[in-house]
Amino acid sequence: MHKRVIFQDIDGVLNTREYMHKVDDYEVMDPVNVARMRAVVEKTGAQLVISSAWRISNDWEERIRRVMAESGWVNPPIIGRTPGDHSRGAEINTWLRENPTEDFVIVDDDVWDMLPEQASHIVECDEKIGFSEVNQKQIEDRWMPLP
Repeated sequence: MHKRVIFQDIDGVLNTREYMHKVDDYEVMDPVNVARMRAVVEKTGAQLVISSAWRISNDWEERIRRVMAESGWVNPPIIGRTPGDHSRGAEINTWLRENPTEDFVIVDDDVWDMLPEQASHIVECDEKIGFSEVNQKQIEDRWMPLP
């Protein structure tokens, strides 16, 4: 059983349009947002399940790990990805049915297709700034201190 899982979106969370335009690259992650997420994972012991559209390719994990490493996070604890055939909320539920988990959060900037029973697990990011200090605190407050 997984103790804590973060369903990780990427676009609008770990990267933003503003950052992509600033560096003139569209396959990047903002190092500031990546560092915030890394801090959360290190403090809480959470593991990542990729729910982003970035998961829909044959080399999804290699690609995500490479871009995260370029942004300062080598070897993040990615344990899988959601299946890609329904709404994001339904995909998350499918993953949870197949992988028992004590607690989870959904970090996303676009939550319109989440399920009502997931509402208390959502950490909604502003797509313009991505994973903010406020979002970081929401997760840390939920899971700190470690039991």
